[in-house]
Amino acid sequence: MEEIDPLLRELIADLNAAGYETFCSCQGKTSEQDFENEAHCDRAFVTFSVAVLRKLEVKARKVGLHVSYSNRFITSLGGDEKDHAEIIAKNLNFPVLMRKPFGLAGKEESHLPGEAGG
Repeated sequence: MEEIDPLLRELIADLNAAGYETFCSCQGKTSEQDFENEAHCDRAFVTFSVAVLRKLEVKARKVGLHVSYSNRFITSLGGDEKDHAEIIAKNLNFPVLMRKPFGLAGKEESHLPGEAGG
């Protein structure tokens, strides 16, 4: 089984503990191997059980995240990214950026093996 970024696991646990019930999530492609093996979705994301408040949507957009029209889905990518390095960087930074709009204590870097902090 493939290693999942511990920061994403911590993020999901913290979101749920703070009352933001999540439905599903994915770390997205975080290495060239993920593209070769067609592992994970292209984008990192969190889907919530109910729509997030408008003020959280605005905060998420301010830190560079993308929010779906239903306000239930927040993702690392806007949809026009094609460069693997850009996709990987945005996906690795996703768990860190996701903490900011929700006022969760910060984590600084990915803990995937071979990445900063890993």
